[in-house]
Parts: sequence; structure tokens; C-alpha cells
Amino acid sequence: MEMLYHLKLGGFYEELKYFLQDNSNFHNQISAARALRAYNTEECKTLLIEAIANPDYDDFVKVICIWTLQEFKPIGKKTELEALVDSVSDLDNGFGGNIMDPRVCTNFPTVKTALKELLATLEE
Repeated sequence: MEMLYHLKLGGFYEELKYFLQDNSNFHNQISAARALRAYNTEECKTLLIEAIANPDYDDFVKVICIWTLQEFKPIGKKTELEALVDSVSDLDNGFGGNIMDPRVCTNFPTVKTALKELLATLEE
């Protein structure tokens, strides 16, 4: 899935949708959310918004979904996204791990912060 992300390959929407919706593997969800950037469609935007709104999804996955949506510039979904601001998490989020992990200082936003950053980019 990471190859699909980096090459922005299409033709795998149903498979990626399956992996995004499968809560049993956090890493697959992240990779699927990233790879969905090749599908700037209303269906895909709706899928990503549903993932952001779903309380069963990890906050890290939700931020990745928001970043994928940001690539689409979803102006037509602004009202739906604004409706989520009050209900999404504002808890710290990130890679976790220990001090020896090279990602330890990587800044990773809360879901609420990422969503507000996305909304700030949408102009009608």
C-alpha cells in the first residue's frame, strides 16, 4: 500500500477501502488512508469523513485521513467537516515509542488541530 501511496496508483479503491475499514490492523489502516490520495472522488471523500467521525478509529488514523482529504481540497465538504470539529479528539497524538525512536520529536497534531488546519485551507 505504501507503494500505491508513493506512486499515486489507482485501480485499487475497493482493496484500500477494505483495509481502511478493518480495525484489526492499525498499520494497514494508515497505509490505506495514505494510498487513497489517488481517488479524489466524492465516494472517497465520504469514506474518509466517515473514518474521521467514527469513534472506533484511532486518532492517528484520523489525522492521516484528514491529511489525505487536504490533498483533495474538499471545498464541497466544508460544512460536513465543520460539523465534526466539536466532536473530534483534542488529545495528544503521535508515534509513541521510546526516546531512542527517531520519530520521537516528530510533531503530530491532534485530530481537532488537523481538522481546523484543513478547514483553514478551504475557501469557497
